[in-house]
Parts: sequence; C-alpha cells; structure tokens
Amino acid sequence: MFKSLLISIFIVLLILIVPSLLEQTGLVNKYTYVFENRDLIRIIFSGRTNAVQATFQDFIDSNNIVKWFIGKSGYETIEMDFFNTLFSYGLFGIIIIYSFFFYLIAIPLKRLFIRNDMYNYSYAKLVLYINLLILTISTIAGHIVFSAMTGPFLGIVNSLTYYKTTKNKKTK
Repeated sequence: MFKSLLISIFIVLLILIVPSLLEQTGLVNKYTYVFENRDLIRIIFSGRTNAVQATFQDFIDSNNIVKWFIGKSGYETIEMDFFNTLFSYGLFGIIIIYSFFFYLIAIPLKRLFIRNDMYNYSYAKLVLYINLLILTISTIAGHIVFSAMTGPFLGIVNSLTYYKTTKNKKTK
C-alpha cells in the first residue's frame, strides 16, 4: 500500500515538473524549430548527408582512377564509416574492411539457417543481431569501424557464435 502510494506520488510529480523543466531549458523550442524546418533525413543524419554529397562530388570529379581504387588521405571526416572508408581507402578499402564484417554476419547465418544448429548454438541469433546493429550504426553514426574500443567488444560478442549451449547426449 505504502509502496504504491510512493510510486503514484512520484509519477504525478514527474508529470507536473518535467514539462516545465523542458520549457525552461529551451529544448521544446529547439526541437519544435528543428522538426518544422528540416526534413527527417537531415534530422537523422544531423546534416552529414550534405558533407557526403559535397565530398562524393569532389571524389568523382577528380577523374583519378587511382584515387577511386586506393583512396586519398586528407578528406575531412564525415562521421559515417562507410564514406570515410571509401574516401580514405577507396574501393579496395571498402572491399577489404567490409568483407570482414560480412564474414562476421555470415558465420551466425550459416549456423542458424544452413546447418540448422539453432538449438546447439543459441547465441548465434544474438550475435547476428548485434553485428547487423553495429554495421547499421557505423553507417549512420560512424566512429565504429575504426574505433579501438569496438575491437575487443566485437571479439567477445562474435566468440559467442562458437559457444555450444547444449550438451551432447551420451549413447548407451
């Protein structure tokens, strides 16, 4: 009884206090302006698409096949890993770096669908989901593929693909 009363009071206080706090900080006005004056793509990508368009146009207009295949250092970081890789390391860099990530996605897919080992390797679904999420976030937000903090996490998560969760039954 006392616990539910405290929870009710806390919820009422949140409902009364949070809107006024948001109004005082200016967040409501800022986000109202952003949603009224920008499209959804600019909101999601924080304007990075403009930088991608300008840099990609410069990349293509250079008419330098060597730059297209092996890249060129010195481009401003766009904070979208796919395009940073393309501009800095070229098409070969995209193939080499992203083939590793596609390999990390293919291993749990093989366990789940080709071998049908879903019951022996129950973490394969989780690993597949995390790898797809990391690849998606790196494309949208960046700072994932080349981050030293991501490496150990990726190694630990992907090692779960090989972890058997069921024991083999002994035959008599």
